Amino acid sequence: MTDSSFLDVVGPGKFVTSKPIPTEKLREYCEINHADNNKSFKEEFVSIRVPGHFTWENSQKPENKPKNRYKNIIPYDHTRVTLAELDGCPGSDYINANFIDGYNHHCKFIATQGPVENTFGDFWRTVWDQGVCVVVMVTNIVEGGRIKCLKYWPSSSPEMYGPVLVSPGGVEELADYVVRKFSVQMTSDTEEYRAREVTQYHFTAWPDQGVPTHATSLLAFLRKVRSSIPEDSGPILIHCSAGVGRTGTFIVLDAMMDQIDAEGVVDIYGFVAHIRQQRSAMVQTEAQYIFIHDALMEFVTCGNTEFPVRELPEKLRVLNTVDPDSGDSLLVTEFKNLCLGDSDYDSFISASQPENKSKNRFAILPFDRSRVTLWPYTGLVGSDYINASFVDSFQQREAFIATQAPLDNTVVDFWRMIWEYEAYSVVMLCTMNEIEQGQCAYYLPRKEEFIVFGLLMIEVESVEQKNGFCRRNLKITNTKSGEIRSIYHFHFTDWAERSVPLNGVGLLDMMKCITRVQQQTGNGPIVVHCSDGSGRTGTFCAVNIALERVKLDGTIDMFQSVRRLRTQRPLMVQTAVQYKFCYEITRLFVDSYSDYANFR
Repeated sequence: MTDSSFLDVVGPGKFVTSKPIPTEKLREYCEINHADNNKSFKEEFVSIRVPGHFTWENSQKPENKPKNRYKNIIPYDHTRVTLAELDGCPGSDYINANFIDGYNHHCKFIATQGPVENTFGDFWRTVWDQGVCVVVMVTNIVEGGRIKCLKYWPSSSPEMYGPVLVSPGGVEELADYVVRKFSVQMTSDTEEYRAREVTQYHFTAWPDQGVPTHATSLLAFLRKVRSSIPEDSGPILIHCSAGVGRTGTFIVLDAMMDQIDAEGVVDIYGFVAHIRQQRSAMVQTEAQYIFIHDALMEFVTCGNTEFPVRELPEKLRVLNTVDPDSGDSLLVTEFKNLCLGDSDYDSFISASQPENKSKNRFAILPFDRSRVTLWPYTGLVGSDYINASFVDSFQQREAFIATQAPLDNTVVDFWRMIWEYEAYSVVMLCTMNEIEQGQCAYYLPRKEEFIVFGLLMIEVESVEQKNGFCRRNLKITNTKSGEIRSIYHFHFTDWAERSVPLNGVGLLDMMKCITRVQQQTGNGPIVVHCSDGSGRTGTFCAVNIALERVKLDGTIDMFQSVRRLRTQRPLMVQTAVQYKFCYEITRLFVDSYSDYANFR
């Protein structure tokens, strides 16, 4: 190691071993260790040993055993969080939680299990006693049909948890996480305590099993948490279900970000060994251990690409400068980095089945994990398949359905998807030339005519030509149930494949119209298609997300937004020209306001 930070924290002789990796060598290190089915990573993970014997006697007392969610995940005595004992209540000083170091920061975290019903009071007493201002939750309440954590906070009105009064404040729900504000106050017959604000950051996008396929969303969440810690805060309290796997992963990522800043190296191996001396089984699986390396490789290579909206003009100026070594603009280099760390674990099994191959227009296929599934017909193999993917916005899960232009043999499935998922806005980005050349089956009737696809009868009630786009009001009738819906079709008419719109103002006008329709119809998914459902479709989604973020919190992170899109459908935003357009149309939107202060 180039620095003795861990040694300084725990004292001489207690730091186990280290394997520091210079940041400039991290990508190469990951590539080597991923070889042969991650053979070296697996051997490295198994070799982590923690010397010495640590006791956990307090966890085994009869009065404390029921407070442990899992029998085999219990806190060491020497680092356990000790509560103030309540009069006449044996074991009231116990909670399944340990103090955990950060990088060069003693006891930066409290790692604990997801509270069980009889420990809600203990959990909130810990928050109060330790001066906790930030709680990080990295599990969902139910995963894979199993309860992972109970809801330990109030929703609408104040609740007492033991001697602690917790009052709910504001809630901000985003696609990948939720931010909840609480006012917390200790109650006592003899003393009056001043209430304190506590913020819970709840990451909801960790899959039921394993690790995230890509690190993008977790890194964004981690940055959000790191930038929000008050200076006078006590330890960050973090939990998953057991308080060791995802909890350990988060803590290691945080520590390594600090080590990168301080030393230009990461010592993942050494730090995992270190925190396992403070709580057993921290970073529980080899998959989590590998994920930490890949996430940090992305962090090092891509850097922090978020910036406040007021810096957009300067950011574009810098991005348009040319690197003399590569000959590329910095924007093109940023675009090329979008491919970094593409997962080898993504699969296209459904799209590749023999019965489904004819339903794919091009080679762009939906990932199995994000594909749109139709209600299957009994006895008809493949009837649940359509080449379409769910895509998140900044605020909303599955805000878009990104799909290819229908083929003649998939038009019925296209309309079935719109009906089954209650989409009220359909966006078409193909030109009339493409339709004439057979690159999009024409799935709409003429005005005041109707056409039937499967069980659905489609009628065009009105057509309105706008600035660069056409808006159609459609009447859709389910001929079996008799149900009728009004659906709105937006056709942007001048956007050639692998290019960008000539009329940016028209595109913004169309997006405003779609926003109004969404508000009126309940914010169901917006179906967006071009020929392949990725280039122009991805650009449209990326611009929507960028504008949503500008309006919500006054920040821009185009790189992470597009990377996030690409984790849900391949090649979203296909060209550097389209990527540049995402920045430029965002600036066009922002410049339409007289003062950047309109965006906080």
